[in-house]
Amino acid sequence: MLYNILFFCIVLLFIIEIFIFITSLFILLVVLYYIIKKSSNKQQSTLTPTLDAIENIDLEQSETIHFPKSDNPEIETLHQKLSGFFIIIKNHLNNNKQFTQNASHELQTPLAIIQGHAELLLNAPNLGQKEIESISIILQNASRLSRINQALILLSKIDNRRFTDIENVNLCKKTLDILQRFKDSVKAKNLTVEDHFEEPFFIEISDTLADILITNLIQNAIRHNIENGKIVLKSASDFIQISNSGLPLSEPPQSLFKRFARQSDLDESLGLGLSIVERICQLFDLEVTYHYTPGNHTLTISKVKTTPKQEE
Repeated sequence: MLYNILFFCIVLLFIIEIFIFITSLFILLVVLYYIIKKSSNKQQSTLTPTLDAIENIDLEQSETIHFPKSDNPEIETLHQKLSGFFIIIKNHLNNNKQFTQNASHELQTPLAIIQGHAELLLNAPNLGQKEIESISIILQNASRLSRINQALILLSKIDNRRFTDIENVNLCKKTLDILQRFKDSVKAKNLTVEDHFEEPFFIEISDTLADILITNLIQNAIRHNIENGKIVLKSASDFIQISNSGLPLSEPPQSLFKRFARQSDLDESLGLGLSIVERICQLFDLEVTYHYTPGNHTLTISKVKTTPKQEE
């Protein structure tokens, strides 16, 4: 009995010590927070010109950063370091652009030659069935490599923000216009298109990238649809939605937007379409989400909802 009371007292003392330690630590953190906050408020006005200069940087146009002169030697040192980092980033960006241009030419040209000669061989007389099949495989894979090359170059251009034709685009109208280009593909699968657009969905975006964005979504809705299936279009002022009938996914939904993730074994599927869609959305403060209900796949493009900052 005495042992139990002694043990209880020791445990109680230990708990009290822990409580005192945690309380002291909490008070210390609160004090440090207010000290740092007060200090940062004093320094904020000193760093404001520097932050403004950084915010106004245009990597495409600017060759250097022009920082305002400061009487503080530490701020001047910071300006020198930032200028050095900017030059390094600018050089990397230029090298990346040069690589993109070289890749486009150096890879696309030999692929075109392979395709051209394979097509000539395919039309040659006295070919056996095995030779025809082999040449057809060469043509299919050369075409696939060519499309992969073009898609990767496009992703590089998107990442480097090389599209400047920004305008206020109605994605609903864009969708209906692009659907007309695919009317033969829609007819071939005997698909029904249901237009339930209620409100136009306007966004500030590159018209070229808006075209690529919607084209990829429509191609996806047709390619992974079923015979006699349907495509359903919906919208509001802050979203656009494209749904299609189809079989269940063979891969987990979270892998859909990864590069080279393929929803099926279709030869024409590169596994890059939704990756391109996601990258374009990220660039223009949009969000793309996927939802599945039995027999139906839905992709939604919506404006990113920003939480207003609360004033301190």
